[in-house]
Parts: sequence; structure tokens; C-alpha cells
Amino acid sequence: MKDRRLELRLSEQEYDRLYTLAAADPDCRMKSGRASLSAYVRKHIIWSGSDPYDLKREVRSLTFQVRKAGVNINQAVRRINADLFDGNEVREILASQGRMEDLLHQISTLVSERIDGDESMQTGR
Repeated sequence: MKDRRLELRLSEQEYDRLYTLAAADPDCRMKSGRASLSAYVRKHIIWSGSDPYDLKREVRSLTFQVRKAGVNINQAVRRINADLFDGNEVREILASQGRMEDLLHQISTLVSERIDGDESMQTGR
């Protein structure tokens, strides 16, 4: 239950900018469809860099890339065993591996930011 209130003073320009940003964010809408400034501020200040939905999307993408790389490896091994191997499979495997490494780095960064943010909130830093 959200029972704490925070007052924030903004200029008209700042308020309009904040409302425009909140209106453009589909995660920050009330049931009526209007923009929720509170939801926008919570999302971008309290949960900044640690949106669990971003992390979930990254994990799904990584899972897909790992599965795809596994299929490529299996196909390459079958071709090697049948003496039908060419270099395209190696390039595809290396490309998949590169994408997986990029995704792992992104996930690691998101998790680190989340952990650092959670620790700083707990210690009051």
C-alpha cells in the first residue's frame, strides 16, 4: 500500500516535460489511460536501471541465442561426421557466440545495477 507522500515543486516547463515523458511511457498509465506522474517518477528514480521486465526480456533473448547456437553446433557436427562440412557453420556459430556474449554482458550490467541499487537503498547511501 502506498501511504507515503512526497511533495515536489516544479516549474511549469518541468511539469509539462515530466507529464509528456510519462504520457509516452505505456508502463505509466492509470486505468483511465491518463499518464501517472507518480508511476513515472517511481519507475525512473526508485527502479532506475533495474526494471525486472528488462531483465526478463534479456534472459529470454539469451535463452533463445543459446538454443540457436546449440542447433548450429548440432548441425555442424552432423555435417562434419557426414563429410559435408563447410565454413559457413563456423561463421554462424561464432556470430551466435558473439551475440550471446553481448547479451550476457548486458544482463550482468543490469543485475549489478540492481544489486548495487538495492544495497544502497538498504544502507541509506
